[in-house]
Amino acid sequence: MDARGLLIPGPVRMAAQSNGRGQSWAGKLAEVLVIGVQRHPLIAFLRSACDAVEFEGEQVLIGRRDIRGFRLRIYAVLFPPGAAELSRLDLIAERALGGILLYPWEPSGDQTRAEELLDRYDRHAEGPLLIAAYGPSGNPLPRVGTGADLRVGDKARLVGMDLRDPQSALRVLLDLLSLAAERAPE
Repeated sequence: MDARGLLIPGPVRMAAQSNGRGQSWAGKLAEVLVIGVQRHPLIAFLRSACDAVEFEGEQVLIGRRDIRGFRLRIYAVLFPPGAAELSRLDLIAERALGGILLYPWEPSGDQTRAEELLDRYDRHAEGPLLIAAYGPSGNPLPRVGTGADLRVGDKARLVGMDLRDPQSALRVLLDLLSLAAERAPE
């Protein structure tokens, strides 16, 4: 069950780990994919959403978040405009409980790339996708904006968030868990 008392479906497995300092953790492990077209928003989201950021590479960041007996392993992957390689998205998405696309609400060249990622995820991933739209400098969405034309597929839901606010990031994670639970087979 997640923090809202929901049964979580999909690729969730039992895990037991030690952090090397004598503290152990046992519970359910689920993987979440976060994709974006800019590095700064990925880092901001991961730092707000995670208990710990465990790895920071050029194009991949990994963090974790413990929520009521669940350990979420959060893979944040950068897919900047102009990068042709999208097959990594397919490989990671097939293992994940669900995905989060960080979507820049303000007009930019990044919106086209974000829409390409949305289409690719919709075609190749089984889990739900939460589109976390953010305004300038990571602020929450304005009431009106250019993102209204965004095509949201059957697996996706659009929410607004503040990248710098840990409560907003937690709400996005909980919304993804709830979306996964809603779409779970009986």
